[in-house]
Amino acid sequence: MKEPSEETKQSRIEQRASRTAMMAAIHRFMASKEAHPNFQGPDNLAMLFLPPKASFFLSFSFIRRLIRKKLHKKVTGTYEYVTARTKYFDNLFKHALEEDIPQIIFLGAGYDTRSIRFKSSIQRTNIFELDAPTTQQHKKKLLQKHNISIPRQVSFVPINFSKESMDDVLSKTGYDTSQESFFIGEGVTMYLPEEAVKETLAFIKNNSGRGSTVAFDYFYKSFAEGDCDYYGAKELFESVSKTGESY
Repeated sequence: MKEPSEETKQSRIEQRASRTAMMAAIHRFMASKEAHPNFQGPDNLAMLFLPPKASFFLSFSFIRRLIRKKLHKKVTGTYEYVTARTKYFDNLFKHALEEDIPQIIFLGAGYDTRSIRFKSSIQRTNIFELDAPTTQQHKKKLLQKHNISIPRQVSFVPINFSKESMDDVLSKTGYDTSQESFFIGEGVTMYLPEEAVKETLAFIKNNSGRGSTVAFDYFYKSFAEGDCDYYGAKELFESVSKTGESY
């Protein structure tokens, strides 16, 4: 399969909401319907972002079972990974709120719902959601459609990570470089060029207060290039490549 150029991938993301963000929302919605508590996902708001047809069909348990079987065959292990990842980052986010960390920054927020699901725990923490303008606008539109109020502490910050610097966009939003901050990069590093990842980490190092931390998941380079033989790696690589938002 011919790999799309970085310019082509970026233009697609600039023109429409992210398809991979939507797939993650579908995974999280299905997980929220799991009966067994050990496998049940915590994101009970993921359904807000699903297309009407998907929301209708996925409301039936037998349809969800069929799709899980298909996912297991097509992208082995991905459903379980996304569910575990959501729980893991949920715990980190809740802990940061409990510690009253002054600032939390979501890198490539997608259809993340943590700021809404845990809004009762937000005290003085300011939260910044960074993402591509198209995905962010679609998210805000759907939240408004479903009458979901956005906590006053949350700021939406549009950014193209491959063309704009975090310094440029965050400096206009009230972000304080002297404050302790917690950065969350869930499901984002593998979609960025190497230089963009380095620049993001450099920004965190040089523009956040003492005690700041960053949490992110990542793939090995061989995975992102489709050469990894790990469990489910090639299947996932091929599936994501078809969305036009390849690693």
